[in-house]
Amino acid sequence: VGDMNAKDVAATGTFKSAVLGEAITGRDPGGKPITFRPQAAWLIALNDLPRIADSSTGLYERFVPMRFKRHFDPKDADTVPAEEMLAGLRAERLGIIFWALEGLHRLRAQRRYTIPPSSIRLRRSWVALGDDVRAWILAEMDIETPGAHVTRVRTAEAHVRFQEWCKEQRLRPDPVTVFGKKMSAAGFVSKVIQGARVYEIPWRLDDSHPIQSNDFEPSGYDV
Repeated sequence: VGDMNAKDVAATGTFKSAVLGEAITGRDPGGKPITFRPQAAWLIALNDLPRIADSSTGLYERFVPMRFKRHFDPKDADTVPAEEMLAGLRAERLGIIFWALEGLHRLRAQRRYTIPPSSIRLRRSWVALGDDVRAWILAEMDIETPGAHVTRVRTAEAHVRFQEWCKEQRLRPDPVTVFGKKMSAAGFVSKVIQGARVYEIPWRLDDSHPIQSNDFEPSGYDV
């Protein structure tokens, strides 16, 4: 799909169903409606990432965003003429085919695409367009590592840290009630422990979140 409007991508429920492989209904002009599940890899060209008002990560995780920074101008001295580029591609076509087959073999073995770190960072920035809480979770928490160290943090303190992060990112933080709902939607449901309502948070371990910190009182222990 080439040069789509970002608003069109975000606004249509049919597009979301197609990307997620859910059952959708369609028909040929004048034909009978049929229900089917799309099975395809999508290549979409956009000038800007679309804002998606979705508190879940299901749709985002179906995308591997890539930013192309180069602008090719025929007037630039280092721009290869189209005819010369095509001739080079034809000369290397067998190598390109074997390169693609190698990638296909890896895809089948892994049962998933290999995601470059640049795409992971871009996806985190993209999430911030539609859900600041989700972006904070991806930026500040280690949700990728199974069995990551977890710290118990009071819900109010978690919201304060979220507000501080939003200030750094120049974002307007959600109020505490909305924050709680979005945390629950992201899988972080608060618990009452020793009379205090807390989240169990797997902070990314760095100078700001050392493993020795005891965020939760009165017990003051991590798990």
